[in-house]
Amino acid sequence: MPNENENIGFGGTVHVNDGASSAYVIVPNIVDFMPPAYKLGTVESKRLDLPGGVIVKIPTLTNGQSFTIKHNFTKAAFARFEALRTAKAAKNFRITLPDGSPYFTETVPGIVVENKKGSIESETIMTIETTVEVSGDLVTSGA
Repeated sequence: MPNENENIGFGGTVHVNDGASSAYVIVPNIVDFMPPAYKLGTVESKRLDLPGGVIVKIPTLTNGQSFTIKHNFTKAAFARFEALRTAKAAKNFRITLPDGSPYFTETVPGIVVENKKGSIESETIMTIETTVEVSGDLVTSGA
């Protein structure tokens, strides 16, 4: 269950398993996050044997789209996600959205591909934008 001090939106949280099995740790101080979407790919099937020729779209593989976690800058948070990026390995991200009991949860495997410090502006909290490339199928529970 989300810790109310770490909630985003209406109580949604993001955890990352960056080590031992099932060792999920919350991503604190999230400013903005859009859960990843999965897109069904298509290819063209050209039917030149039909009168006038017909191009038909047929479904192919599903591809997970990348997602970005924007969170407040701390040296610890930056170092943590920088270590995930340099490890070049897929880690599981658990997204929890409060909707009934049990909460709606998706677990998404992903690779941290970018960990960028935000701009430095007067009277503004500095942020980090961590981009994760989805590397497999999601697992949904509590749906």
